[in-house]
Order: sequence, then C-alpha cells, then structure tokens
Amino acid sequence: MEWKGNLYFKVYSEGLWKTDGTPAGTVLIKEYDFNPEFDPKYLTDMGDYILFSNAYNEDIWRTDGTKDGTVMVKKMFYSASQNNVGHYFFRHGNEAFFPGSNPANNTEMWKTNGTEAGTVQVSEIETDPGFIAFYPKRRVAFKNKIFYLGGKNGLGSQIYILDPATGNTKLLVDLKAKTGGEVYFQTDLIANQKFIFFVGGRAFDRELWYSDGSEAGTFEIKISPSDESTPERLTFYKDKLFFFANGNNTGHEPHVVDVTQLISSAKEENKIEFTHFPNPAQDYLLIESEKEPETAEIYDATGRLEATYIESGNLDIKTIQPGIKILKLKINNQFYFSRFIKL
Repeated sequence: MEWKGNLYFKVYSEGLWKTDGTPAGTVLIKEYDFNPEFDPKYLTDMGDYILFSNAYNEDIWRTDGTKDGTVMVKKMFYSASQNNVGHYFFRHGNEAFFPGSNPANNTEMWKTNGTEAGTVQVSEIETDPGFIAFYPKRRVAFKNKIFYLGGKNGLGSQIYILDPATGNTKLLVDLKAKTGGEVYFQTDLIANQKFIFFVGGRAFDRELWYSDGSEAGTFEIKISPSDESTPERLTFYKDKLFFFANGNNTGHEPHVVDVTQLISSAKEENKIEFTHFPNPAQDYLLIESEKEPETAEIYDATGRLEATYIESGNLDIKTIQPGIKILKLKINNQFYFSRFIKL
C-alpha cells in the first residue's frame, strides 16, 4: 500500500518493507525478532500510522514506517487457526473494526484505536462456545452505523447493525424468516446516501435486496419472478445501480435500478394516505386517496418506466408485463411509492 510517499509491502518470511522507488530507498522495516514467520497482512492507512496483522499468529501490529515504531498493539488469544482476525480492517473515523476471537473462542466484531487498551470486543452475537462459522465480514458504513454480515447458531447468516458510538449491535431483519430457509449471501454490501444493497436468499433463490437501515424499510427486488437471478458486480453510477443478473429467460445480462424510485420506510410530514387494489392486479389498478393523484407512474423492479397516467384513479394495466411493479403517485406536489404484483 502507498503511505506518505512510500510503497509498503511484505516479503515472505522476511518481514515488512518499504520503497520510494529507488534501490537505495528500498529497505527492510521490521522482521520478527523471535520467529522468522513474520508475515504482515491487511495493511490499513490509519492516518498517523499503518495498522496490520501478522498472518503467522494473527496478532495486531502498527508501524510509523520505522523499525522502532513498528510494534505489537495486541496479542490475541489463540493461534492463527482460531483467532480468525481477517477480512481486512475496516476504518471508521480513528478506529478500525475487524473480526477476532474472544476467550470463549467465539468470533465477534472488535475495534482498535492503535493502542492495547483501545483494542476491545464490541459485539456479542454468539454465546455458544466455539461457534465460529459466521464471523463478521463484508462491512459498510451507512448512516453513521456499520452494517456487516454475521450470524449465530440457529439463525444463520444475517446482516447486523453496529453503532460505533455505543457499541450496541442489533439484527437488521430476520432474513431467514423472510425467505423461509437458510440465507446465503452472494456479494459484498454496498451503500449510497439512501440505501444499502446486498444479494442474498436461499441456496437457489438469491435476489437483490435493499434497505434504508430499518426492518420495515428492507425489501427484495425480484428480477425474475420464476428463476433465481443471482445479481453480481453491483456498481453505483449517477443515482443508478448497475449489475449483472439472470432475468426472465434472457440469460446473464446487465441490469440497472433507478435508486431514486425505490421505496423507503421513512415517514414524511403531512403524508397523504392512499390505497390501491386489487393486489395482485390483472387489468385495472384502482387508487383511492384523500386527494386525486396528479400523475401516476408504474415502474418495473429495475426502475424502468412502463406507463404514465394523468389525473386518474383507475389505471388500465392490461398491456403491462407481469411481475413485481412499483407505483409512483404525485399527490399535492409530493411523491408516494408502493408496490403491487401484475398478473
């Protein structure tokens, strides 16, 4: 990694090195004095120092680029096979979060500020001794919280929310209950200003999900009503989410979701109540509202506009393709969203 004008790297069994791009400026910083197996990994820029772990025994180290300034921060509890320090350090402010083992040999979320006293366990999801299958990984910062993939015995893989300010950890939503089975995750978590996105589901039914950070605001986007879409390579660009997925017998193709059209659980002042029926709907979708909608738009699950209606509470949807749809209403110069199924 590059840090303060030098490239820092490891040489197997020879320790930590740095270079300024010249032979004279390529020097050994530190080799382990008591064991030749000094193998730095997960080098992370923490501003005033580089944080890393030793692959040989998974202890936590830091360096300021000098031999004397390369020191152990914390000796972890077990051997490398049990410590499970890994999946990189996730920097959040002046602290870094990482998976690590505790004396009960459970793998939980830890944090460090670069000192031994400040390297502590911050979550306690699993209480079954020795259960390490769902160690914390795939972290993303969202709304001043850290969302990550973890789990516990009986509940399986889930997404948890960690508040760095308090250390409190809670489940986002029970995806096992929502999907009716063990949940498998396909991609990393990614986030913009409004939502986090992830791909998960049962073994042969993994789909795109998004959340505003609340249980009520967590939704599945079903790309293909009949088959597993297995989205991958999620990438943001100009308020849109691009990815590859299998959809409606078209094969593995690029897809896009207009993030601005997605529903949120956030409550709005002066919200106007409305209903629509039937759901599922085949020929017509009827809308009842305190005020007449100025416009109505229907989008498919990827955010593609399919139909626009002007001043109508009775929508003719006969020509719209079947699937999960998003209804967008403009009422009293405010926009409202809901979902329905088109048969």
